[in-house]
This record gives sequence, C-alpha cells and structure tokens, in this order.
Amino acid sequence: MISEGDIFRTSAGATYRLLKITNRRGRAEAHVFSMENPKALPQAWPYEEFKQATRDKEYTRIVGRSPTVLHLMRSASLADRTASEKLKDWRWALIRHLANDERVLYRQYRGQLVEDWALLAGVSEQTILTCLRLYWSGGMTRDALLGKYFLSGKPKNLSAVQAPRGRKPRNERYVAYVYKDESEKRRIVNTALRYMRKKRTNTRRFVYRRVVAAHYSVLNEEGKKVQRPLGERPTRAQVLYLLDQHMNLEAKLRKKLGDDNYENDVAPKTKSARANAHGVGMYYEMDSTIVDCWICADDDPLTVIGKATLYLIIDVFSRLIVGFHLSLDKPSWSTAMEALITLVEDKKQLCARWDLPYDPQDWIAHQVWPSNLRVDRGTDVIGYDSDALVRNLGTNVINVPRRKAPRKGTIECSFKLIHVPLKDHVGGYTPPAEIGRRQTDNHKRTAARTLKSVAREIFEAVRLNNIRVHAGIRLPKRLILKREFAIPTRIWEIDSEERMGLLTRYEEDYVRLKLLPSNDQFTVTPSGVYFKHLLWVPEPGAQNGWLLPATQHTYKVTATYDRRLVDFIYVHDKKDPSKWTTMSLAPKFSEYLGMSWAEFEAVDEVQLTLSALAEEHNLTREIQSDEEAIERERKAQHAKRMASRSTPSSGKRLDPKAVRAKQAKQARVRTKVMPSSASVQPLAPSRNRRAIVSNPLPNSASMASRNQALQHLLDLRKHHD
Repeated sequence: MISEGDIFRTSAGATYRLLKITNRRGRAEAHVFSMENPKALPQAWPYEEFKQATRDKEYTRIVGRSPTVLHLMRSASLADRTASEKLKDWRWALIRHLANDERVLYRQYRGQLVEDWALLAGVSEQTILTCLRLYWSGGMTRDALLGKYFLSGKPKNLSAVQAPRGRKPRNERYVAYVYKDESEKRRIVNTALRYMRKKRTNTRRFVYRRVVAAHYSVLNEEGKKVQRPLGERPTRAQVLYLLDQHMNLEAKLRKKLGDDNYENDVAPKTKSARANAHGVGMYYEMDSTIVDCWICADDDPLTVIGKATLYLIIDVFSRLIVGFHLSLDKPSWSTAMEALITLVEDKKQLCARWDLPYDPQDWIAHQVWPSNLRVDRGTDVIGYDSDALVRNLGTNVINVPRRKAPRKGTIECSFKLIHVPLKDHVGGYTPPAEIGRRQTDNHKRTAARTLKSVAREIFEAVRLNNIRVHAGIRLPKRLILKREFAIPTRIWEIDSEERMGLLTRYEEDYVRLKLLPSNDQFTVTPSGVYFKHLLWVPEPGAQNGWLLPATQHTYKVTATYDRRLVDFIYVHDKKDPSKWTTMSLAPKFSEYLGMSWAEFEAVDEVQLTLSALAEEHNLTREIQSDEEAIERERKAQHAKRMASRSTPSSGKRLDPKAVRAKQAKQARVRTKVMPSSASVQPLAPSRNRRAIVSNPLPNSASMASRNQALQHLLDLRKHHD
C-alpha cells in the first residue's frame, strides 16, 4: 500500500519522498521530492508508472509517514527549544497557504506563487523555497520547520582541525595540545574512568597523573618515567573537560556516593511498593533494625547491656503493622521466625509477657497469613529454613537484594516512625550518626530503660501508626469514592470484608510446628528425651508407652523446639510426623525454666569449661600421686633387696606368724594410747624430781599446740617399748 509521505529508495540508491498523489484532468500523477539534493523541487511522475516501479522493486519503501526530524527533543536547553518554536511558527506563517495549495507542486504555477507570497511577506523568494524544502523533506509536518540549533558550534570533522581552539594563552611559553583523533580521547577517558571506579576517594588530580603516566610519558637516561613537555601532552584542564563531556550527572554522583547509596538516596523513585498489592494480606514486608536506644539490665539500672533488635511486619496495602518482635539476639532466622509467630500467637499472652495493655482492637489482623512476604536477602529469612514458608505455609518469599532499601520502602518508612517517639522521650537514644561525637550525651549516664520499658514505647508507636491518618498515601479509587481516610485499621477493616474468603488464617500450634527449628538428634532414654545436656519428660497423664523400647536400647527421634524457651519440646511420631507429643523439662533441671536456648547454651558453655578445667586439675593431681606411689614402691623394693643381701642364705628366718602377731599387738597398743583430738588435755608439769626417763616432759605452756604434746607422748611410748 502506497501512502503520501512514504520514502522510497531507487535501485540506483537515490531517496525520494512521495509528497502527494493528484488527479488532474483524468490523469493521476505522483509528486516526489529528492531527499539528497539541497536545490530539489517536486517532480511529477505518472502514477501507474510509479506504482509499476514499486512492484518491480525499482522503488522500495523504507520509511513510513512519521516525521523524521524531532529537533525540539534534541535541543539541549530551554532557550534553544523556545527559539526553535518561534522559528517554526514564523516559517509556518510564510508557507501555510502554499503548503495547502496543490498548484505549488507544478512547475508552471510554482514560480509565480512563490514570487507573490515573497512580496506579500516581505522576504526573498529563496526564503520561501527554503521553508518549502524543509517542509517537504521533513514529512510535511510543522515540526519539520524547527530550527536545528543542536547543530550549532560544532565542527563537522574535529580531526581536520589542526589549530588549537579557544583563546590564545597568556603564557607565551605555553604550547597548546591538539588531540590527534577520537581514539586518543577514548583511551584517555577509559584510563581515567578505570582509576575513578577503582577507588572512589581518588582525586581528579591523581587521575590526571595516571593518564599522563600511561599515555604521555617516556623513560629518561636513568630509566625512570617522566612526562612529555607541554604541547606534547594535554593539560589537566583538557583532560578534566574531556571527562566532564563523557560523564553525565548520574555517573558523577555514582562515583562520589557509590552505586548503593546512589540508588537508595539520589536515584528517582519511579515504582511503588503497592503496585502489585491489590488488597490486604497480599503483601507483607518484614525487616529488622537495631533500636537506637541503650538498654539497662532489669535487676541493675546502672548496667548498660547494649541495644535491642526490632522486627516489624507490615501490610503493604493498608500500612498496618501486623506484628513486631523485640529481643537482645542478633538478626537471624530464629529471631525472624519468632517475629512471624507473633502473627498467630495469642495476643493476650503476648501482651502479658511484655506487661503491655491488651485490647483486641489493636490486633485486628490476628492469624492472617500473607500470600507474599518481602524480606532482605541477608541472614534473616534466606536459605533452607525459609523454604518452610513456601513448602508448608504457601507463602511466596521475595528476597530483595541487600542495601536496596527503596525496594521495600514501606517497612523502611515505618522504622523511621517508630524511632521518632524514642528520640523524643527515651534517654540513652544514640543514633549511629551521633556515635563518637563529643557533644553526644553519654549513653551510660542517660540510659534508664529496660527491655520491657522500651517494648512499651515501641508498642505505643505501633498502635499510633495503626490509628493515625497517613496523609501521604493515595488510596485506591474505590476507597476514595467512599470518602475514607488513609487510616491503616480502617483500610484493613473495609478491605478484609471485601476479600472475605481470600485471606488465609492459621492456628498458632500449626505455625509453630512448621516454622520452629527441628532436630533429629533427640535421644530417647528410659527416663525421658535427652538433648544437649537437658532432659524432658512426658506431661502428667500423657501416653508414654513409646519410652519402653528405650529400656532395651536408646534411639533417636525428631523433635521441634522453640529457641525462646527450653521449657517444652514437641516430639514427632515416627509413623505419623503430623502427630506430636509435648514434653516438659525434667524437675531436676527446673533451675533452667524460663531460659532461652541462647541463655542455656551460654550457661552450659561455662559448665563445660569448668568441667574441663576440673578434669585437668584432677589429672595433674592423680599423676603426681602416681609418681609418689611409684617412688615409695621403689624404695620399699630397694630396702627389701638390701635386707636380702645382708642376711645369709643359710641363716635362720623369723616365723611369719610370730612377727605378724607382734606387729598386731603393737598396733593395738598404739591405738589404745592415742586419744581422740577432742579428749587430749595438756599435761601438767611433774613435781617429782625423779623422772621416769632422762628427758623431762616439756611444760604444756611451752608447747605450740595440742598436737605437739600428743606427738611427744608417742615418742616416749616408743622409747619405753
């Protein structure tokens, strides 16, 4: 199909535009215009011949009717665009009547028409023809008359310019440098960008030195690299100007800030988090942050124990915070799991655990499970453990790349709202930007909140977020027509009624079994289930027949446990894993009740360390005792050998029975003589000058102790015997 305005290329390579098809006096003609000839004028061609030429591929259509020149979009500045529009309007005023007159296409009429309109407009005939040629070559649209200001001020062939551009330098010794070709410029730019991207702190002066060293240096007589003189190398201003021409504003900001900071802080935000969220419960966002508030110990307000980790879960559509979790643990899958369990956990018990006021209206999204969960691709919800969300609970996990906060902007904004009341009302608030500054308050002096106290402030901030009007949120049309305000609780109530039957709800026990960590290394013993130095026993009244096989031999079972408490475990049935038995911590381990697994593992680690140290201590003492016993045995054997050598082999040996009886008698006498330590009394000095033996009994007052007197008495007895 042939249309007016089409462009055709002949077999010889010439290009023509079809201006119009006329029917004059029963003769159809095709008027064409040469695109290459600057002095071209319309030519008439019999339409049938022209059509036959297109069939024979002598004329091949290459472009449609759309305008080929859009100078306005290519103009660099607003001033150029304004001037171009004014020039277009002026040119169109000159030729608008001629453009709509078919006679101007015919040679016999065109000259007179151009002459008349030139006289009427007060311009030359050449000006009228120039405007007509622009109109015809540009597709017969008004935009074809725009000014080509973007072509101004630039030589057609820079390589042909041999003289330096710009004003003459003031320093006569300075010799200007002219780039040889475009490839030289590309080499300079590539080298400079390589050093700029390698390290963001590299200065532009350093980059210029590396460019000179790489491309404009020679070796001197000493073999060292020196730069070429001025005139044989570009100046620093030339290189920096070249870089500015090849680096737009985005490239400069990326180099200065880094790609991640640019994407988060500077780059235009063209997408919305609610783009795919058409109702409540469709998209939840979950993330963690460090609360910028120092925490004091519960039993000692003077001891600062650090900062807490806060998990928030928010519904993208309504901006309703549906769950939060506060702990002293670092972000991990286990703490993220605990945050997810708060979605279905009994809110009354949850509030009681944190000493929070309970109102069912504060938890209108209780037990609603999301269809999609958007999280960070970090250590929180990623890996094999997160597969439980997809496999068991039907939730699609969307992992946002790390350091891409704008892709989950809903939860990031919520973190800011939570920190505002803490900053205003809580002592010990120290954001990361203030750490290390001298004027910052000493957090150890101002911190006074415990973990439960901070949890209360966060809960109030969450409740305020859910009931306040979010003025910056644009609601869907159906809610705007209902004249509803952007209140998260109100949006949730309205939309949940419309989506009744589409929301997914789960019971707490089911979610716990699907999300809590499991381990198949729990050992069944006759007394209970043993794992990591702890023992659990069945609850009173529970069936415990499955413990009987352990009396013959122990075996392993799979159990699910809550990292927050060591009090309970859930042992799965081997035949039917969907069934489980709840077991409680054994009474002999009651001192660990209420502890988390992290706390117990810390205590158990200390116990294991002490046990290892005690074993080392005992081993050292046992080795020393062994050495002493061996030495005594060696001495006894030596004495026996010496006695056997001094006694002749033919001598008469003592009767063993008689010797045994004598030694037994001596032992009985010593036992009878030696009193207990409680009955020993100091001996009084004797008034009889006739002593039993030559050695007098020492005065009791001169004895150091009662044991010395007793020892002296034994010595006297031995002498008497």
